[in-house]
Amino acid sequence: MATDAQISANQSNAQLSTGPKSESGKAASSQNNFKYGLTGSSFTVLEFENQDEYDRVLCGLRFEHQPATMTESILVEKMAQSYWLSKRALYLQDQCATDEELTLEQQGRQLALFIRYQTTHDRAFHAP
Repeated sequence: MATDAQISANQSNAQLSTGPKSESGKAASSQNNFKYGLTGSSFTVLEFENQDEYDRVLCGLRFEHQPATMTESILVEKMAQSYWLSKRALYLQDQCATDEELTLEQQGRQLALFIRYQTTHDRAFHAP
C-alpha cells in the first residue's frame, strides 16, 4: 500500500509527464507498440517492404475496377490494403519458422497468430 507521501510524489511527477508536444514527437509516439502493422486503424508500408510494389498493386486494382464513386474508391483501396496485409502475414509466417531466438512453443504461437491475420485479411479482400 502506498503512503500519502508516495501518492503525492507520484501525482506531482505525473504533471511533468504530459507526453510529446511537437508534431515529430507525436508522430514518433504514435508508433509505440507498433510491431507488425497487421491491426489498427492506420495502414502503412513497412520499411522492409517495397512502397513501389504496393503502389503498383493499388494502381492495378484501380485500373481493373475503374472506381466511379467515393465508395468504390475506398473499397478498392481497402482491397489493396487487405491483399498487402495478407502478403505481410505470409512473409511473417516464413520469418517465424527461421527465428532462432524463439522457442518452439513461441514459434507455434507466432505462427498461429500470423495465420489468423492472413485469414482475416484474405476474407476482407474477398468480402462483398
